[in-house]
Amino acid sequence: MLTKEERAKHWSNGAEDYDWYIKRELNSFREESWYKLIIDKCDKKENLKVLDCGCGPGFFSVILSKRGHDVTGIDQAEGMLEKAAENAKEAGVEPEFKKMFLQDIEFPDNTFDLVLSRNVTWNLSNPEIVYAEWKRVLKPGGTLIIFDSTWYKSLFDDELKAEVERRRKEYEEKYEKLRGHDSDTRPSHDHVDPKTLPLSNVDRPDWDIEELKKQGFSECFVEYDISETIWDDGEKLLHGATPMFMVGGIK
Repeated sequence: MLTKEERAKHWSNGAEDYDWYIKRELNSFREESWYKLIIDKCDKKENLKVLDCGCGPGFFSVILSKRGHDVTGIDQAEGMLEKAAENAKEAGVEPEFKKMFLQDIEFPDNTFDLVLSRNVTWNLSNPEIVYAEWKRVLKPGGTLIIFDSTWYKSLFDDELKAEVERRRKEYEEKYEKLRGHDSDTRPSHDHVDPKTLPLSNVDRPDWDIEELKKQGFSECFVEYDISETIWDDGEKLLHGATPMFMVGGIK
């Protein structure tokens, strides 16, 4: 297994591809759609202290900062943080960005009103530890929101794999050739074999709900498919076999 430093290097090397997509999101309907989805789950609506976990090129950090919230984005990859800082500057906002590993978040207990992540949890080697960290840094009454998908379930299900590949082919014929990070049928990455990750072949988000309950979160919530709200027609075609879900809870 690679060290956390080696994994961080992998994600830094992929920052350019991910930044291309984030820039497209920031110049589309997605910004307002994502913000409404997030804020509707928060009891407190204004002046939130936010931790954007695995912030990548900074999409959540930017859109929440633009609406007056105090945001810190953390990521293990320096390349991602550099892109996040560039996107924040272009948007005219100043979230704070820090290099940090999710298993060891360097903030005191009870710091944030909102902790959120997107497309991060599938990649965790020890999700229980990370979920506990997220709860620790939340204030009592604070909200955790996780967005993800069963991106690699197709590696364990031939029928699903065929459907994912059919959609990919149709997408490329109808829209554009995919960039490297858009494939969820790859048998391996530079940094990890998805088949070895604990969340690749479990029933999500049901697993997440059970884990959040074990950790003591109250008022847990789940939406199994948020695609209609935050994806365009191309994304719905490409990823529709493994739709994005939202899951979370209140501390």
